[in-house]
Amino acid sequence: MNKIDIVCFGNCQAMQIARYLDAYLDKNVYNIYLLSNYDETFSSHETVRAVSNADYIIYQPLNHTYEDLSEANIRQLAKEDAKFVAFPYIYNGGLYSLETDATKIIGEDTILELFNSGVSKENIMAMRERGEINFNLKEKFNESLNVMRQREEKTDVKLSDFIQNNYLEVQLFLSHNHPTNILFDEVIRQINDILDLGIELSSNTFIPPLCETVAPITRFDRLEHGYKWYPYRFHSSHASNVIIELIIYRYVINLLKEQKVIEGI
Repeated sequence: MNKIDIVCFGNCQAMQIARYLDAYLDKNVYNIYLLSNYDETFSSHETVRAVSNADYIIYQPLNHTYEDLSEANIRQLAKEDAKFVAFPYIYNGGLYSLETDATKIIGEDTILELFNSGVSKENIMAMRERGEINFNLKEKFNESLNVMRQREEKTDVKLSDFIQNNYLEVQLFLSHNHPTNILFDEVIRQINDILDLGIELSSNTFIPPLCETVAPITRFDRLEHGYKWYPYRFHSSHASNVIIELIIYRYVINLLKEQKVIEGI
């Protein structure tokens, strides 16, 4: 019997979906392939072959500006009877006040507004420690949720209502784009309903969570939203101070670089 090929195509969130499928599906029946939507080797023979042979393609849609990685190209490569399940880029920038990863710093705008108004780095850190900085978390949360709703108009998996209905009760995100397995459970439930994979989620099946990025969760974040849950761990003020240091350092360095360009140095 020929195996059923499932391709998971997307960012690190697709990796977590692939982990779930690998843990729950019979390896004698299914082959699971993970393809990165930011991997420069996408056009390699092996990757194109995986998409072309896939029976099911679970993917994050990208527009035409991504060329080979675009949704249109993925669908063009796929065979005629392939089944597609589109899932959104899962994120929310209004859950935790300070956070950094390789590409983004959450809370940077608020810190720089204070710094540019004349508040010293040390005083900003002290204000953060006392919970005196307003990061507008609720506003950012709603903005992020609205963006997800717009994206979900074109996806099969829809999570914005689940997030809104549950984020106060349970921790759904480790960071702005690293959901906890509670949220991935919902993703898998919806994929299972669409593709009829026969998955029955079990608390006895261990799926490693996505690695945690630097998102210091403080009591002030919890109080502002009214979270009824406690995070896996609270973070010390040192973690927040490291991010504040990074924000101000990068800002000052960029200013110096601009001055050199302006002054012809």
